Amino acid sequence: MENTASKILTTLLIVMMTIAVAGCASPKWIWDSHLSSPESMTKETKSFLQKLVTESIPFAVPELEITRPVNGAVFPPEIAAPQIIWNDKNSVSSGWFIAFTFSNGRASIYAYSSTTSYEPTRHLWETIKANSVKGAATISIYGFKNQNGKQVITAGSNVNIRTSTDHVDGTILYRQVPLPFKVGVETFRKLKWRLGDISSYEEPPVILENLNTCANCHQGSKDGSLISMELNYKGDSGAQFIAKVSENISLSGKDFMSWTDFPKSVVLPKTRGLFARISPSGKYIAGTVNEISYSAVTNSSEYSQLFFPTYGVLACYSTDTKKIKILPGADSLDYVQTNFENKNIHELNEQFPIQYDLYTIPFNDGNGGQAKPLKGGSNNGKSNYFPRYSPDGK
Repeated sequence: MENTASKILTTLLIVMMTIAVAGCASPKWIWDSHLSSPESMTKETKSFLQKLVTESIPFAVPELEITRPVNGAVFPPEIAAPQIIWNDKNSVSSGWFIAFTFSNGRASIYAYSSTTSYEPTRHLWETIKANSVKGAATISIYGFKNQNGKQVITAGSNVNIRTSTDHVDGTILYRQVPLPFKVGVETFRKLKWRLGDISSYEEPPVILENLNTCANCHQGSKDGSLISMELNYKGDSGAQFIAKVSENISLSGKDFMSWTDFPKSVVLPKTRGLFARISPSGKYIAGTVNEISYSAVTNSSEYSQLFFPTYGVLACYSTDTKKIKILPGADSLDYVQTNFENKNIHELNEQFPIQYDLYTIPFNDGNGGQAKPLKGGSNNGKSNYFPRYSPDGK
């Protein structure tokens, strides 16, 4: 019996060769071997495909690297199709074919691209997700060239992906920032806030733009009825508004609170309420006060801003009492500040190996409690930062 995989790939390359000979190569196409049978093949093509399949041409070829998605990526079940992107350093590659194979035994799907990117159709992506829940789906990409009328593999690589059973079940509000980032009114006016649905194939709509001042961290209450955002108001960098969500939101002074109202010692800068977050009930906002942070802005679009906190304690603001108080259990002042001087990032890492551990603290209506290290996110020799809880708290 002939090797099934050889038959499938044979048909794929026959089509490729036919297109190449015709001189009108289609930029992209797909073929699902589950829905149609392979056709006859030439002896030369069969030989080539047997070499490809049975001799296991190594994928660890440095000329080709799949940059998106990363190996081991897990996708939410409702997410729209991502763009598959790869980098082929072999200049002789004239085309690429993509194989989607499944560990659950489902027949493979194949596609061709004349560019180093490929976005699955909706139907194809839904098929891939449905067959990568209990086991991984493998994306394999082959670069090839036409040599003396034969297809010759020039490079290859693969990654494994899976689909989760946990839904996102919500839209994502995010800030779109032009790079490289430069602090100033010109940059602020280019900032856009978009509201994205991960299941949508349409461009996320812009809901806020053309500000002439800085606005940054934002969040909503668990039920989606409230929104809160850092927004410089009348020159106050510690200002933050809380407002009810509606189609059009109009702000005034009564909608703002200011973290700068929290008392500080003379040696500390003004408090901004760093990385403040609203509670699920919407009654409290917790943020870092008396903070000291390191920030560096560069002209590189790949790495335009370096920022991290080096000191601070947690405080919470009550929307009922309009007061800010320290959160017990997150109020340790046992930190050291230092002068960074004019040193590059490598020297700083060696001199000050700052690492963050994650702790959980009972909120207890602002009364706090004992801080306990989070298993897997502390004392692991790594820096653990910018944590996020899933909506179900698990």
